[in-house]
Amino acid sequence: MDVALVTGGNSGIGYEVVRQLAKEGMVVYLGSRDAEKGIIAAAELSSAGDVRPIHLDLADEATLRSAVERIDREQGRLDLLVNNAGVALPGDRPETIAIVFQANLHGPVQLAQLCVPLLRRSAAGRIVNVSSGAGRFSFMAGDFFKMDPEKLHYAYPVSKTALNAATVLLAKALEREGIRVNAVCPGMVATRLSGMRGKSPTEGAAIIVSVAKLSVNGPTGGFFDGTGPIDW
Repeated sequence: MDVALVTGGNSGIGYEVVRQLAKEGMVVYLGSRDAEKGIIAAAELSSAGDVRPIHLDLADEATLRSAVERIDREQGRLDLLVNNAGVALPGDRPETIAIVFQANLHGPVQLAQLCVPLLRRSAAGRIVNVSSGAGRFSFMAGDFFKMDPEKLHYAYPVSKTALNAATVLLAKALEREGIRVNAVCPGMVATRLSGMRGKSPTEGAAIIVSVAKLSVNGPTGGFFDGTGPIDW
């Protein structure tokens, strides 16, 4: 039975990722910045399988270390990390950029690094970073950056570009250890992050789960969407 950790699992896409992984028979740790919301979400998802709430704030290193230590105590290993949590905030003030990069880049990378010792104990350790097509260079070179400069907020797309780069570097660093690292773009999904526009969270989550289930001999250092591999 695989053991998975999903960040931002108390709502939106993450909530559905937890549900689908639990239905696959995994023990799923539902990471949530708000501990109470995580407890409520895990209770709601209990019918799907073994779902366990775990407090985890990407801006608080102590909670990351505590979460990893708990999984180590209870399971002794981790098979799958889904770095799903992220934010998109308007404005480009330095403090706003710092918040976005902490949630979308620094936190996920730090958590991945902390999880490596547990992933090494898995027969098929894997990390899935939930990214965005907004972070693709082809997207940035297109119509997106022809917007009115006053309406253009670059912190989110640039943070996802950086996450994509981190995915490639982590994949190269961990490949010899058999740990596979990939990024996935679920597309526009109807969540608070997108203003409730796009496909359903269930559909978006299915794309993430399909990448999470890639075989031990599957690709690493790749970027995927619902159609398969895509360019960076």
